[in-house]
Amino acid sequence: MLLDPQLSAWVLYPILYIMFLVGLLKNYLSLLLLDTPNPEPLELRQQQWLLRGRNLIANHCALSKTGISQRRLFLIAKFRQGHALKDRETKDQKINPMSDPSGTQAMTTSLKGNIANMLPQTIVMTWVNYFFSGFVLFQLPFPLTYQFKSMLQTGIYTRDLDASWVSSISWYLLTLFGLKSFYNLLLDSDITPMDTGSPAASMANMMMPNMAPGEHPHKTFLADADSIALLDSKSVLDNVESRLLKRFMKI
Repeated sequence: MLLDPQLSAWVLYPILYIMFLVGLLKNYLSLLLLDTPNPEPLELRQQQWLLRGRNLIANHCALSKTGISQRRLFLIAKFRQGHALKDRETKDQKINPMSDPSGTQAMTTSLKGNIANMLPQTIVMTWVNYFFSGFVLFQLPFPLTYQFKSMLQTGIYTRDLDASWVSSISWYLLTLFGLKSFYNLLLDSDITPMDTGSPAASMANMMMPNMAPGEHPHKTFLADADSIALLDSKSVLDNVESRLLKRFMKI
């Protein structure tokens, strides 16, 4: 099949340029809409205590038996007494998620991020569908199986066309997902704060795990205290000297 060379100038490159510019717009729009207030010291301390307990649960085997025992007793006492809570006086009360400022702010930030991501994408998808639907742009330099046909030829309903040909709609989708790594190289690592896969979002999810809406943090600390109490005292450092000597003796 022979393609018109003008397709590259009027369809392929315009979609690529627009997707690149829209990606930059989404990144900086996310920065503009993101609210970054300074965290309260007491709330930050509460998160750090919870993270400390989770780190012990996940990595206790890398400590010695004495270290595991001492940390177990220390954290269990702190968690059960409510020492790590932001507000110790309300540890027996149930939190209303609608009246919690941090929860409301998190929902607002998530809503802004969804708007910043979905609105430009919807506009560009409508533009590509309206002006460029049904175009075949180029052929990949390697053969593909028939299973790739639905992915690379969206908007083209021809059974006999080889699967290596790429349609305009599929080119839009390829640029949508393929430019993310390019943005990470071109821009700073913190340029996409709304991305749920960013390091900041991962850290936020790790710092407050298993916190159900309306559940008081004291219940989470009590659950973690029970998990810490059940930790096995077995350590990878047990008899490490003899195991190391046996390995060298075999050599």
